[in-house]
Amino acid sequence: MKLLVILILSQIYWQDTIVVQADYTKRFTSFTFPYNFHYINLDIAGPDLNGLPGIVPLLGANYGTITLGGTTPEENTILLNGIPLTDPQSGYTDITLLPRDMISGIELIHSGSVFSGSNGIGGIVNLLPSEGGMLGIRLGKYRRSFFLSPLSTPKINFSFYYEAFPDSFSYQNEFNKEVYYRNTKYTKKALYWRSSIMIPFSFIFLVRESGAPGPEGSTLTASKEEKLYGFRITKEIGKILFSLSGNEHFLKYIGTDNIDTHRTRAIYTHLKYSWVYCGLNLDEVVSTKIEKRWKYDAYFKLEKTINLRYLDLNAHLRLDHFQNFNMVPTWSLSLYRKFGRNMFFFVNFSSNFRSPTFNELYWPEDRFAAGNSELKPEYSKNIDAGLRMLLPNIFITLSLYHKNIKNKILWTSDGKWIPKNFSRLKTAGIEWEISWETQRWFSIYFSGNLLRAYENDKPFIYRPNISYLISSKILNLVKLQVSYVGERPARLNSPKKLPAFYLINMKVEKNITFKKYIFLIKFGIENILDCNYEIIRGYPQPGREFFLNLNIKRGYYETLYIHNPTNIILDLAFLYKE
Repeated sequence: MKLLVILILSQIYWQDTIVVQADYTKRFTSFTFPYNFHYINLDIAGPDLNGLPGIVPLLGANYGTITLGGTTPEENTILLNGIPLTDPQSGYTDITLLPRDMISGIELIHSGSVFSGSNGIGGIVNLLPSEGGMLGIRLGKYRRSFFLSPLSTPKINFSFYYEAFPDSFSYQNEFNKEVYYRNTKYTKKALYWRSSIMIPFSFIFLVRESGAPGPEGSTLTASKEEKLYGFRITKEIGKILFSLSGNEHFLKYIGTDNIDTHRTRAIYTHLKYSWVYCGLNLDEVVSTKIEKRWKYDAYFKLEKTINLRYLDLNAHLRLDHFQNFNMVPTWSLSLYRKFGRNMFFFVNFSSNFRSPTFNELYWPEDRFAAGNSELKPEYSKNIDAGLRMLLPNIFITLSLYHKNIKNKILWTSDGKWIPKNFSRLKTAGIEWEISWETQRWFSIYFSGNLLRAYENDKPFIYRPNISYLISSKILNLVKLQVSYVGERPARLNSPKKLPAFYLINMKVEKNITFKKYIFLIKFGIENILDCNYEIIRGYPQPGREFFLNLNIKRGYYETLYIHNPTNIILDLAFLYKE
């Protein structure tokens, strides 16, 4: 491993590069990180997002989103290899649109260390698509999935994914009654295309047909039809770096007596020259609820890194001008220090903001709710700091974060649900990651998060005080994963809490090489204890599930992925080296 790192370091010339992953060893190493950055290999950590550093997955039936550091879903940016996935109408991303086996890793940057603008208070989540396999099949008790990658190289990838949840499941509710849960069926199809030849670009097309289940015990027969297109194009012209990205999301909700349609479009352009950045973001929605609306955000940013003898300093100042809002300034100051060859320290001070979503501004008044066109942007101050240690077989990181969000937008009920700028959200947490491997026969990964999230001095809903995940692999054959999520409030101003739960998963995997092909066979059990649990009240998760997974690869896939946080900011293509 030490030799691998030395060989990689000798070839790297991009200043901000922070992570190198050797895909064929399933190991990763961070040797420079001026920000609160995490890379999570899901082959190591497992598919369960519970317990990963700072992540709170809010999952219901055919709905799910990710939050960071206790913030709300609207305050985070979700990307797929740099392609923006956020719906500008709701302000968040429904990650359940993506087939589960499509994602192999996650990149996280907490707080607003180097990000400013909408959806940056909590941080950024960049989902990394699975690449390298030719064919994959998963057969489970509830879930069926399939993927095909007829073309997969370091410079180009073309993949098709299919996933279905063909049957509903029964569960035991809080009154210990057996209930048949309806409308959990779905089908998903995805097409992903990436190329770094001449002009780097990525493209994603997603289709989902699913139920739209109502509250617990509901017999609603509503359904949803969804389509999502997303793209990202980058180009370096002389010393100017250009990025263009966007998405279009179409949703049709079919109820028993009504049909609602929502179509949103988002286009983001960015330019970088030396330490000067500028860009223009456009959002549009055409909806049966809020008719046709659009808004823009134009920004200008100065960012500079100063390398001193014992300390690196990064600072930025950004000005945003929103439609219907005044100029909004934000800033950040990041300090980074390396101790010897194996230990690193960083601290970040930053401010950030979030503009109101279309729903918050323009939702038409009806019997239940109404938007508020007088809303102001949220504004936050953030601090995060940490230590990391890198040894040949051990990786340790410990970090802390604190966020204070003013003008927090909260939907409040005073006869009707109306969003208002009166809430204050404070979050603070400690998170850790430990990865240890011994001569390839045993490895262990341990990550977790201690979190305090308070809204107007009251515990924030669905945010557990503690969560952690332990994953180990024995003889490169058997993998065992245990995750724990502590109890968390289910309602505001109520003592009721969702109970804590453990999830235990296990799988056995074996590689078989035949000529130029590698056959990877996996057999496993998820939720071994058949735990009955809910992440969002009224939307239980499936119980025990058996699965068989077959993956075929051509050759020995040894691609080095070199990730760059500045690229994520600008939605740039990742750099690939053979």
